[in-house]
Amino acid sequence: MHSSNPSKSPGIGPVPPAPEVVKQAEALSDILPELLANQEANEPDYIDTLPRNVQRRIQALKKLQFQYNEVEGEFMKEISRLEQQYQDKFHPILQKRSAIITGKVEPTDEEVRMLLFTMITLFFYSIYKL
Repeated sequence: MHSSNPSKSPGIGPVPPAPEVVKQAEALSDILPELLANQEANEPDYIDTLPRNVQRRIQALKKLQFQYNEVEGEFMKEISRLEQQYQDKFHPILQKRSAIITGKVEPTDEEVRMLLFTMITLFFYSIYKL
């Protein structure tokens, strides 16, 4: 049976109070650069102890990861460009929607008819698509 104590999670142990978590995070942030530096300093020694074929695999994988990161960077730039392009298209629609929701403007007869036409079209499309 689980305890009703909110500071405990089953299988995880007690959750420290927020100030304690902050202290732990600060302590970790103080020693993290040193840990990383030690890891990087020890990494070449460790890799040098591996068989030559494994070292070659590691080098090839590092190169592939670098290439992957470059392509991913291009991908993220393209996503950002597309988001901006579509944000420019969404903006007037969202402004009109907001004006209708708040009652600042009433929809025109044409806008109401267009919605009905669109709904009917989508309905029949979904039926015949199957």
